Amino acid sequence: MPSAEGSIRSINVFDNFCCVSLLKTDNTLQTLLLWSYGAAQQDNAKNRLLHGMFLSLARDSFLHNRTVTLTHDSGSSLVTSFLIE
Repeated sequence: MPSAEGSIRSINVFDNFCCVSLLKTDNTLQTLLLWSYGAAQQDNAKNRLLHGMFLSLARDSFLHNRTVTLTHDSGSSLVTSFLIE
């Protein structure tokens, strides 16, 4: 699984997705999705809890300029794990 390491530069929350801009250690900018809803997906309590947890980690990392490692599936920008160093 590919991963990206760096510091979060922005967090954008919309009705059906949330993305972060990551300044990677090689000084390139990458945008990754923390969550995304398709038309068939449900907004339920479990998903809202997971979204809140990802958003809290992103916010804390952004505010304290901490290095993070975001893992995603090959060919996808949807984050599957979030590690704060």
